[in-house]
Amino acid sequence: MSHKRKTHSTLTIDDQIQLAQAGNYGSIMHYYRLQTGWKAWELALLYSEALREETPDELNENMPLITASWIYMMENQNMVPTDKKRRWILARLLDIPPFLFCLPALKETFDTREEPVISTIFTWETVDIVEYRNTLEIYCNSYFINPTHYVLYDIKRRIINLQNEVHYKRSQEKKEMLRLLCKYQIEAARIALNQQCFDKAIDLLSKAITIAKSNKLYDIWAYALRQRGTAYEERGEVTEGLNGFAAAQQDFNLAISNLDAARKLELYISPLQKGLVLQAAGTAYACVARDEKEHKEALKQ
Repeated sequence: MSHKRKTHSTLTIDDQIQLAQAGNYGSIMHYYRLQTGWKAWELALLYSEALREETPDELNENMPLITASWIYMMENQNMVPTDKKRRWILARLLDIPPFLFCLPALKETFDTREEPVISTIFTWETVDIVEYRNTLEIYCNSYFINPTHYVLYDIKRRIINLQNEVHYKRSQEKKEMLRLLCKYQIEAARIALNQQCFDKAIDLLSKAITIAKSNKLYDIWAYALRQRGTAYEERGEVTEGLNGFAAAQQDFNLAISNLDAARKLELYISPLQKGLVLQAAGTAYACVARDEKEHKEALKQ
């Protein structure tokens, strides 16, 4: 039995604007949820956690449980919350541009008190480099622990904070923040890859590669290339198992291309990292080997 990965239509910005003008916010929400790769139940959990954090006084035992069915109702029946704070939470979780959700500027107040009330989820926090580094180490060392939705949400929040903050830094502090941004993206990609969300992992790694390459962060550049090569190779293995070698060959070739690019950076990386790149390259070459000579070449790697 053949299984094909679902593909989703791409909406141009003009399409999205037309939906917003028609008040079809459910379709916009649906589109952006698919772009994140989240299932409805995953968004329901994240939305529930954000509500608990941002509106604790409003939550009580009588509040209905937010489930996947609730998310589907928002999307399919255009039942997106009219409350600005709740709509902001959804927009922030799904990276929906505010104007597409009919939301005002970030400094809009949400109650009638004199002092403006701005939810912490709508603004980025000042990045504490030491704390971010320590937290990243904890996440990286929890390799065999299944990440909670809070961890996934927290990593995404930290990526957003770093992306916003790094533009206001200079010299060494900026470089350290860029390194952290790349590493958080790579960690998010590692979690996505463990869950076989190959496209999401590749997208995150591509962003890390772009940043590392443009800022000459050679060790991270090589590491991200190796991880992206591994992601292509693993996606290829799944595709080959379902649809045969021909369908998977492009992924295997992309894996080899990424790993060969990582090998070209060997002057800038440690012997350990060089060995890991060679090991991954050997595995990728073995995937495309069609005869004994090619298998030996893969072993030689």
